Amino acid sequence: MGKASKIDVETLIIQLDTLVKRVKQEVSQSLQMDEINITADQWILLRLVMEHGGLTQKDLAALAGKDKPTVTRMLELMIEKDWVVKEPTPGDRRSYLILPTKYGQETYRIARDGVAKAYKRVWKSAGKKETKGAWNLCKQLLDN
Repeated sequence: MGKASKIDVETLIIQLDTLVKRVKQEVSQSLQMDEINITADQWILLRLVMEHGGLTQKDLAALAGKDKPTVTRMLELMIEKDWVVKEPTPGDRRSYLILPTKYGQETYRIARDGVAKAYKRVWKSAGKKETKGAWNLCKQLLDN
């Protein structure tokens, strides 16, 4: 290869994309080993709904960084699996709150440990300083 490669924004973005894919693979494998039938992307939505105690579909899509049609399809599957329900938003007939069901709360509690283990496997070589630096960089870039 000769010269040391120069770090540029495009290469960094490719690396970040690769990291996100690896994390999702680790999470999916962990959940499958625990025989929990939930995808990494569904986990993200369920986690957000649990943390926020209910969100509109628009807010859920924004927080998850996904477009509304994708979230709509994912929610349809999650409703079929009885993880979430849609309830009318008070004062807005056009909007629905996405809320966790009891089964969704149970699925979240069961899956949470497996997801935490998957995250630790991916981040095992990063210390607190690197983790905080990565967090700050992501936050700064997302706030642009």
